[in-house]
Amino acid sequence: MTGKSIKSRPDGMTARHLDIQRIRVNRQGYDASGAYWGVGPDVFLAVTADGAEEVTVRAENAKEARSKVAAELDSQTSHVRSERVPIGGNSRQKSRYEISWVNPITNVAVRIRITHSRDYLCTGNDHIEIESMAPSRGPLPITETGYRSHFMPALDLINAGGPV
Repeated sequence: MTGKSIKSRPDGMTARHLDIQRIRVNRQGYDASGAYWGVGPDVFLAVTADGAEEVTVRAENAKEARSKVAAELDSQTSHVRSERVPIGGNSRQKSRYEISWVNPITNVAVRIRITHSRDYLCTGNDHIEIESMAPSRGPLPITETGYRSHFMPALDLINAGGPV
């Protein structure tokens, strides 16, 4: 399902540009596949066509979800949020980046995916995931397993120049 919104960000992105998917959550907080989302209203995932951005909200219906997604997109440029509503471990806003890195010793190119979750678990910390995609789980200078998870204050991430 796709939604429409009259609100827009400076870059022109609106809820209309996102594919919005509803995940129905039962009274115990599980979806149909058995994944736990926490008790509460259904979860709605809004994802850009290229998969680079994902906004997750809880809402009673699609209209409310579109409104919340639009509000989240409008506030995306700000890293400070007054409302803190945990949604079962997922960040409301995720951004994904892919970069290429060449190992200086082996001269092999490695494709790396970086996922940035803003205000993870509503704690004020951001979550960064670094994963080598090709070769899959190939070693990196920061991890032998090809995967690294790191939490840090949002201000530290901004001062470091961002997730990439």
